[in-house]
Amino acid sequence: LDRLKMQFPAEPWHDQDPEENIHPWRRKLEQNAVDEAGVYRVLAEFVATEPTPFEEDEIINWVINTVWPGPKKPPTKQHLKNFFKHVRTKYAAAMPSNRGSRFTPESVERRLVDDFVNHLGGPDAVAYSESKFWVWNIRKGHYTPMSFDRLGGLIDTFLDNMNEEVTDWRINSMLSLLRKVQSKGEKFWVVPELDNGGVINVPGGELWLTPTGWDLRPHDMKHRRRAATAVDYRPEFQSEPSRWIQFVEESFDEEVSDLVKEKLAVMLVYSLMDSLPFLKKGVMIQGPPNTGKSKLIMLVDHMVGESNSASLSIADLAQGKLLPGLVGKMVNLQGEVNVKIQEANRLKAIIAGDSVQADPKNLEPFDFHNRAVFWFATNTVPRFLEGETGIPDRFVLLPMIAAKAASERDPWLLDKLKAEADDIFLWALDIYHDLYLENRVEAVRGTPLCGEGDAEADADLGGFGSGEAEV
Repeated sequence: LDRLKMQFPAEPWHDQDPEENIHPWRRKLEQNAVDEAGVYRVLAEFVATEPTPFEEDEIINWVINTVWPGPKKPPTKQHLKNFFKHVRTKYAAAMPSNRGSRFTPESVERRLVDDFVNHLGGPDAVAYSESKFWVWNIRKGHYTPMSFDRLGGLIDTFLDNMNEEVTDWRINSMLSLLRKVQSKGEKFWVVPELDNGGVINVPGGELWLTPTGWDLRPHDMKHRRRAATAVDYRPEFQSEPSRWIQFVEESFDEEVSDLVKEKLAVMLVYSLMDSLPFLKKGVMIQGPPNTGKSKLIMLVDHMVGESNSASLSIADLAQGKLLPGLVGKMVNLQGEVNVKIQEANRLKAIIAGDSVQADPKNLEPFDFHNRAVFWFATNTVPRFLEGETGIPDRFVLLPMIAAKAASERDPWLLDKLKAEADDIFLWALDIYHDLYLENRVEAVRGTPLCGEGDAEADADLGGFGSGEAEV
């Protein structure tokens, strides 16, 4: 035996006690066995150290009998041996030349992740932001949120088309790496040339406000849009939305009817601008029952598209609940508002576009700035705690005063308004552009109508503040 040892000396890495070699890997498996992907990542690193057959068997038994996370049954011994073989043969070029060295899953799968991202459309075609994946949809002309399962299905198809081996551990490993590589902050969505307002993402392209009118341009991934309106821009088919105009004139005081039309047009256009940050204004529609408040809210929902609207209550917003639901939305619509709001500071911060923290369930919290425009309908204007004078300033109040008797109501009103949605959109665009030429629209912040005497006009519509607010 001594002569054989001298003739075939053991390499230093294997000259150690096998238990000393595998103990660190047992500990690492225990630390990373939160899911199947974590186990396979550690095993891939372990194989890269070129262990002995004895050490392989020990680690395999340790995985099967001790650390497998479940809930699925642990893999068989043969399955893990095949996995080891796969790592050795598939990535032989990445294996270290010296025993004891290690390589990470990033060095193994990074090439495929980069190829997958390019397959989707380029380096910026997918982003992990605000606890979810966003993928560029060239057909819709904007980024759309995508679940881990759906993105995993795309990776499955991609690997199959590339004649690569498809396994659950590999898909999970690529998802984990994709999440790390494509992680983007909120600044990823900020495009200075668009963030002065004046751009609407419609199904047919991007609608840009210019001194000569609205200019339709192709969608551009560089503009980082996350929504597109449900209404489309088709001026060649424009006609007067007669039922809409009749509805507005019947629902509001005729003395301020023209001003209400301007305010409605401006707030509709603002609500359709996915590029508009931090408007600092919402719409509060107040009036007795049967005045058509809910019809107006549902019309806005129809025009922006259901997938682009949230429905958080004003109480939930004031308490900071469900804030992740606002991310990537164009509007937040709520038909009923509580009479009294106890906590208004957070609501004021959200509407003002201040940084607030969202805490999605089972995911990491994140900070974001709200971009959704708020529309609320209420029978009675809510009361806020004394001293909360900043909250009333955050809303454009529109009192609807003309309640209809049951015999006078049009049962098909909402259907008729929806049928005119594209024409209502063009109607609002025309008014907005006229105000723009007259320098009466502040495109980013402040009040929707900022011309001389606007404060007095708002007062004519009714104001509300802390305590016993009345219209």
